[in-house]
Amino acid sequence: MVLQHIPTPRTLFDYDNREFSNEEIIFSSFTYLVDVMRITSSVMNIRLQDRQPGDGVLASADAKLVNWALFLPKCKQELVKDDRSVDETMFFAHLVFNT
Repeated sequence: MVLQHIPTPRTLFDYDNREFSNEEIIFSSFTYLVDVMRITSSVMNIRLQDRQPGDGVLASADAKLVNWALFLPKCKQELVKDDRSVDETMFFAHLVFNT
């Protein structure tokens, strides 16, 4: 029997600062779903009747959504894998993002 070391769990702080890491860290699909839901929640709280085109709040919301997609690791970008399997959690995250 081979004993394996259980890796230290990552936190949302680690996730939020992943751009500054020296290595690419692939988080769980649930982490990416939580993040896109956080972004969606912040976007849904923007009162559009008080905003004008080019408003910083709208630009920030757009940048958050674009960055979510840009920072996805390659293995989380494709909805259907080569073996025809589907990661349902990432499927839902992409659904939320595109909605």
